[in-house]
Amino acid sequence: MNTRLRNTFIAACVMMLFITAEESSASAQSWFTIGPKLGYTFGKDGGFAGGLEVSYFPNNSNLNNSITGLLIGFTCDLTLLTHGRALLHVGAEGLIGAGLAGLDFGPTLVFTSERVYPALTFIPFFGVILYPFYEYTVPFFHLEPITTIGGYIKVPVSNIPVLNFN
Repeated sequence: MNTRLRNTFIAACVMMLFITAEESSASAQSWFTIGPKLGYTFGKDGGFAGGLEVSYFPNNSNLNNSITGLLIGFTCDLTLLTHGRALLHVGAEGLIGAGLAGLDFGPTLVFTSERVYPALTFIPFFGVILYPFYEYTVPFFHLEPITTIGGYIKVPVSNIPVLNFN
């Protein structure tokens, strides 16, 4: 992994921890999911893809509605593609039906050997623990859309004690 991509991924994860730290300290029922993702990217530079995904779901009655079964959280994932390319995605994630199906949407950075491109990514998924997904990334400039199918393993983790600053 090149240095620029590694540093950007670390910065995104640290930002996610700081953003969620305040909510975590006020809410003992917040939870994370963390796990690997494996997939296949189609197209000219297609091939196998792998990465890591972390999601955070605050226990906030304004965001999460137990009546409709809607849960809203935040996600950060890194996907390593073929030909030295990578995707760093940060987004909002909505789950319905007790987490059986969901949609992730948000900005993405597409790292190539030449430069970094901004993009938007849409990821519908469904399942329990193992979540098959379809990922569609639309770069803003000079690149073809990137289409990936695969699966996440999303392991629920209760509130991380390090983030409780009480």
